[in-house]
Amino acid sequence: NIVGKKEGDGPLANSFDHIEQDDTFGEKTWEKAETSMQKLALAMALAGILVATTPPLEMVGAVESLIFPLKYVGVPVQDVAMILGIAIQFIPTFAREAAMIRMAQTARGARFESRNLMEKARSFLPLVVPVFLSAFRRADELSVAMEARGYRRVGKGAVFRKRRLRAGDMAALLLSCLFCVLESIL
Repeated sequence: NIVGKKEGDGPLANSFDHIEQDDTFGEKTWEKAETSMQKLALAMALAGILVATTPPLEMVGAVESLIFPLKYVGVPVQDVAMILGIAIQFIPTFAREAAMIRMAQTARGARFESRNLMEKARSFLPLVVPVFLSAFRRADELSVAMEARGYRRVGKGAVFRKRRLRAGDMAALLLSCLFCVLESIL
């Protein structure tokens, strides 16, 4: 759920995924603000669906096949794909932690709603530093866990089987294309 500042100040503030401090989303008209809000909500919903429905190994395989040409310039494609796959799986966790840290910083008197770009960037420093520290702590814990379980990439690594498009895949693809066409028309 994405809401503006007024809804975010109300009694249901803890129920929303994202509270935008600028009611117009940086746009000049309410209509454009509504369009921006809908685009952000759709992107968040699609990202949530992707992370919730796609097994991590399939996500890693997809990323690996996308960046495969970088192998020819010496990039360790399998390692990069695994790192990106793990990072994608942690996005919801980091979003929850960022929301909790933001609430804690707001309770301590931090202000995040400045209109000046430099002031806004400075105001997010108390939010960014704890989130990054948490991310590094989680990465360290994960690396220790992987090492303790004997993770070693040997040889070519996992080979992912080619998948054929099924009826559900085609329906999702056509629906996505329809959304893109409608968005470009509207």
